[in-house]
Amino acid sequence: MEWRAQWIWVDGPDRHPYNETIMARRVFALAEIARATLAITADAVYRLFINGHWVEDGPCRSWPGHFQYDVLDVTALLHPGENEIVVVARHFGMSTFHRVPREAGLLAQLDVVAADGTPLCIATDARWQAARGAAHVADTARISIQMDQAEWYDARLAAAMDWAPAKAYYPATGGPWQDLHPRDVRFLTREPIFPVRVYETAVVTAPARHFTFDLKRICFPEDRTANGCAFAVVLATVLESETAREIPVHGGTALYCNGARVDDGALRLRAGENLLAMVVNSVGHLYDTTLIFPQWDGLTARNPLRPDDENPWLVIDPPGERDAVSAIAGYPGRPAVSDAIAATMTALAQQPDAAALCAAAGPLCRVIPRAVMLPKDAYPDFRHRRVVRPADDLLTDPAALLADNREWTTISPAPEGDVELCLDLGKEVVGYLTFELTAPAGTVVDAHLIEYREGARLQHTGHRNGFRYICRAGVNRFVSMRRRAGRYLFLTLRGMTGPVRIRTVSLLQATYPVEHRGAFRCADSAFTRIWEISAYTLRLCMEDTFTDCPLYEQTLWVGDARNEALYNAICYGADDLTLRCLRLTAQSLDHLPITGCQVPSGWDILLPAWSFLWGIGVWEHYFAGGDRAALEELYPAVLRNLRGAESFCTDRGLFSLPAWNLFDWAPIDQDHCTVLHNSLFLLGALQAAQQCCDALGAADGPWLTAFHDRLRAAVLARWDAERGSYPDAIHEDGTVSARTSQHTSALALLYDALPAGAEAAALRNLLDPPAEMTRIGSPFALQYVLEALEKAGRDADAVRIVRELWQGMLDADATTCWEGFPQPDSSFPTRSHCHAWSSAPVYVFTRTILGMRPAAPGAAEVVVSPRPCGLAHAEGASASPLGDLRVAWRVEGETLAITVEMPAGVNWRVEPNADWAAFSAVTVNGAAVARAIAGATDR
Repeated sequence: MEWRAQWIWVDGPDRHPYNETIMARRVFALAEIARATLAITADAVYRLFINGHWVEDGPCRSWPGHFQYDVLDVTALLHPGENEIVVVARHFGMSTFHRVPREAGLLAQLDVVAADGTPLCIATDARWQAARGAAHVADTARISIQMDQAEWYDARLAAAMDWAPAKAYYPATGGPWQDLHPRDVRFLTREPIFPVRVYETAVVTAPARHFTFDLKRICFPEDRTANGCAFAVVLATVLESETAREIPVHGGTALYCNGARVDDGALRLRAGENLLAMVVNSVGHLYDTTLIFPQWDGLTARNPLRPDDENPWLVIDPPGERDAVSAIAGYPGRPAVSDAIAATMTALAQQPDAAALCAAAGPLCRVIPRAVMLPKDAYPDFRHRRVVRPADDLLTDPAALLADNREWTTISPAPEGDVELCLDLGKEVVGYLTFELTAPAGTVVDAHLIEYREGARLQHTGHRNGFRYICRAGVNRFVSMRRRAGRYLFLTLRGMTGPVRIRTVSLLQATYPVEHRGAFRCADSAFTRIWEISAYTLRLCMEDTFTDCPLYEQTLWVGDARNEALYNAICYGADDLTLRCLRLTAQSLDHLPITGCQVPSGWDILLPAWSFLWGIGVWEHYFAGGDRAALEELYPAVLRNLRGAESFCTDRGLFSLPAWNLFDWAPIDQDHCTVLHNSLFLLGALQAAQQCCDALGAADGPWLTAFHDRLRAAVLARWDAERGSYPDAIHEDGTVSARTSQHTSALALLYDALPAGAEAAALRNLLDPPAEMTRIGSPFALQYVLEALEKAGRDADAVRIVRELWQGMLDADATTCWEGFPQPDSSFPTRSHCHAWSSAPVYVFTRTILGMRPAAPGAAEVVVSPRPCGLAHAEGASASPLGDLRVAWRVEGETLAITVEMPAGVNWRVEPNADWAAFSAVTVNGAAVARAIAGATDR
């Protein structure tokens, strides 16, 4: 593209403003046009309007060094005469697990071809107008460690725009955003989802007062990464009480009142001044903390050092330097606050009054702006609400909330508190919340989504999964700027001075626009339902990349994406999404020795298993789609990743690195440098790389073979024949871990790393493990057990395990698959109720019950070998580059009748399996089968 645009923003001294939203506009005249294309991007996000029409949100996530822009055909949105482009752009001012912002910037270029062929270019420059979006409140708390700031919109301020010429900062290719190239994935859907019922109504009250502290900005104001932090700090205020009394307090960390530790959640206040001090001592991602005061009458808070300051809280920093956790440091050896500093902070918090505290802390005291230290936070009002009574009597025509028509629901104020509506959306959904209502000015609308509830008990994720909207007088129409997920939508109306009338509430579901190609049905409705919720879960975790979950993180975790790509190849065949994830991961090698584990991200932690799964995923992408060009593109990064891994094979030839050596949430002994499952995954990555090398005819085979054989020998040396297992780890002092897990046996089976004669022991570990062995803890890790069982010919066991473990989700009325299996001591079934790493039934049922298994890249060859598994019939389809593969079968008396439909160009054959011994006859497309047959489709 020939760029003429410049990066623009409002004029200001701070190129890294915190959560700043601007509006930029350009008015221009056009004659008749033939076509018009707009290229647009922003750091970090934008929403585009043309002539008042919402066009698109973007850009998709990308690394600053490989930045992407969107290209939109906007011909139909323009007309002869005056036209207007308006862009709402927001800069986070800090990194998330999705984006790595560099500077505030907006770039757009409209290229028009007039009807007579004359070209016209309208590009961002100083002729555009720009203004800070006053209605988009900036000083809000982060949604979570993974995400950006919570949304808070004050519609009363929407008209207060101080328009001025935009400031042009860089030419298109001259800023910190390099390698500009067009978006390489489709735009998201917008599918209206309406509530299916008003689940309940309630009058509720919020806590009297709360304080949310932005610990990251307090302690590391210049750190814009998403890396963890090691810090100790004291936060202190003076509470002045009219009387001596005891009041409850919730949240926070280590609290001290007048020098005494608060251990029971009760502040014992004397009349007059009271010193409240909180010690925060953390390593990792504790970016904020909140103190909740259910009661506040008769209390005031003021700053201990400067009583008249707008910020009632004082910051006391530790002596010496604070440490940011190293970009790639993990476990063990993470930086931590020293015992001496921690003791100093605790001693300061134990001072009896404000004067003593300030005297003891001296120059360590800091007073910082309230907006920096105490961001606005609507979430505690929902999270810690108290239900007073039902509110059905305050609503007229609540059923009008369930559709988009001209009917209205009227809600009257409640003298006892706020009015809350819980709307059931019928299933897990993800997208943009939208509403239309009329209300008095200043009415507050809080919207929050949750995934699961048990009666009055609500499962909160700990994330600020909602927004606050403050109404202007009259009609209010709103579409949230951020995608959110959940099933139950809570709308809370606060500060009502008169009735609120709601015409419509909905969610615009926004996911990758899938083509439903895979299918599965069988005689057992539970099997069918498990497949359906697995496929739907995957869809909700497909946006501009695969994401782990639509609510909790929305992060491209590289290991999760490997599993999700397998399921996508069956259900939807969206090869561009899989390739995009592989590319983004490869680009992390620009600054890491092995690929990152969540990309693009400001958290540069290494998780080696995910790096090796990426390499395995590169081969699997080629095998699924036959895309040689993509393989050629990614193969150099595959080698680079492996050469980086080779440099860490330092512990008796095993892979050894002080990283986050996770594989599963199960209690594996994995917090060590040398963890056996890492070396096993590396073997799998080397095998996959060898297959890539062979497919391309590359010359790296001898090095790959030598590395593989050397590593395999080092792994085999660690097999414990007496216990029939590999140990979990080798400790730093050289001792061998006493703990074993199912995980190493599964990977050893899968990646050919068992000594001769050990396969029976490994299978025993998977199917009947010893009591002391650590079991698989998540559906993600179970995928590797299922693959190992398939490889060992124990397919029926894989189907049985899936049925047993996913049945619990069906029993809980799940509409999506869970992140983890329920634990006996869990208060709720799982953490995330929608997690596509758990869609393994798609893989198992298609490959085993339907028996469809591609045998060559691009499904050019397919083996069909159904296993009935006690069912009477089954049918289904799987996507492939050549068309949909279809198999159906039915048990007819003692005959297994199989029907195979394959697209042109697919060579397929039917192979018998042990399950067929139960039948006296097997037919394929009506012809009897006595042995394996071959078939080809030439039409």
